[in-house]
Amino acid sequence: MKKLIITSLVAMTVLFSGCSSFQKERDLELYLVGAALTYAAGKHICRTSNHDEKCGLGAAAAFVIWY
Repeated sequence: MKKLIITSLVAMTVLFSGCSSFQKERDLELYLVGAALTYAAGKHICRTSNHDEKCGLGAAAAFVIWY
């Protein structure tokens, strides 16, 4: 269920960012896409651990702070 929600969120963000590609301020879309991708990557990297959810959230938070 979580994968479906995350996939839907990423798809909607990509669609909305395509519609607003003529706008100069797209930081929110970049935050959402980048955080979602790093969340998915963090969960995938830590998939054998018992703390895969925390690892994904930590990766997403690190991306938002870094960006």
